[in-house]
Amino acid sequence: MKRLLSYIYPITKKINSKYSDTLEITWYNGKKHLNTKNANYSYGS
Repeated sequence: MKRLLSYIYPITKKINSKYSDTLEITWYNGKKHLNTKNANYSYGS
C-alpha cells in the first residue's frame, strides 16, 4: 500500500543511527531512497 501511495506523495521515516546520526528512508515514485545528513545512497535519485 505504501508503494502505491508514494506515487501521490513521498512517505518518509526517520531512524536514529549511532554511525550516521539520522537516516531517512523515503518511498518516492514506488522506490525507496536512503538519505543521511551528508549523502544519498539510492541509485538513480
